Parts: sequence; C-alpha cells; structure tokens
Amino acid sequence: MNTLLDYFILLIPSIIASIAVCYSVLTLKEFKKSQQFNMVNTILGDINELEGEIPLIFQLQTDKKNNEQTDVSLSQLLSRLFNKLDWLSYLVNDNQINDESLKDYVIPTIQDYYNGIYTEYATDDMKKESEYKEFKKLCE
Repeated sequence: MNTLLDYFILLIPSIIASIAVCYSVLTLKEFKKSQQFNMVNTILGDINELEGEIPLIFQLQTDKKNNEQTDVSLSQLLSRLFNKLDWLSYLVNDNQINDESLKDYVIPTIQDYYNGIYTEYATDDMKKESEYKEFKKLCE
C-alpha cells in the first residue's frame, strides 16, 4: 500500500523537473534577446565604420583630384551603407528583431539615415523602386 511518503517522494522529482523546464525557457528567451542585441550592434558598427569614410570621400571631391574616381567611390560607399540599412530594416520588418526597446532605438536611427543621407545623396539608380525595398518600406 502506498503511503503519503511514497507520493511525496514521487512529487519531488516532478517539481524539480518543472523548475528546470521553466528555467530553460527563461534562459532561451534571454539568449534570443542577447542575439538580437548582438546582431544590431554588429550591423550598426558596420554602418558607423562606413559613415566614417564619407568625409574622406567628400574631401577628395572638393580637392577636384580624380573627381570621377571619387564619384564612383562615393557611390560604392553609399551602396554598401544602404545595403546594411536595408538588411537591418528587413530584420525589423520581418520581426527578427522583436524586442520593443531595441526597435524603439533602431527605427528612428534608420529613418534618420533615410531622411539625411538617402534623400540627399542617393543616385537615381539607388532610388529605383526595386532597390532597398525594406529600407524604403520602413521609412516611407
């Protein structure tokens, strides 16, 4: 005959397993949040690095040396910058980045790039409807 002690002994491992499952779920949520922060940090770091090259190209343009070459360099640099912004916009639009505080930081940053750099310096080829769809979708 089973006693109360037998049931209690069976109950203890069940409680421990339940606690372990809850802990695993919480850990997984924190890991996903950490992954999102790392992803955004990497992309924004790349964007800041590209942005740091822009003044050098403008300086070369004002010196009027190799003006055609600096136009190509600026176009390539802007293309790389907009590709990074398009990728970040995709991650936000597709809810790959779903942390609200992170989205509240990233979306205005992307919109600032759109209003500042894209509208002023993007070439006609870059402004084609087929280019940077996610970037435009987020900002327009």
